[in-house]
Amino acid sequence: MSVLKTEIDSRTLETLLLCATRYSLGRQTYMPSLVQEICKSYVNFLSEPFLTKLATEIVEEYSIRGNLGADFDTRDWLNFKDWLLREAAARTLTTPA
Repeated sequence: MSVLKTEIDSRTLETLLLCATRYSLGRQTYMPSLVQEICKSYVNFLSEPFLTKLATEIVEEYSIRGNLGADFDTRDWLNFKDWLLREAAARTLTTPA
């Protein structure tokens, strides 16, 4: 297996992760957990506003549908939303005034 190594800027990464999140919300496949794990693995490259945006996407989709897939998918998305908000809050607390 060959490995493609390339650099992308944070804005491009955030755009790709937003698209992946929107695509996978409500899917009952491996995709939701994969997208969540990718977001977590690249969290150091994601901005506080982006983390909040992803959490908002999850909340809005949940309010429209009433679920985010199977029960375990909904639970995982809501846990991920909480994780995103904790990460965003931690950055707000550590940002110098």
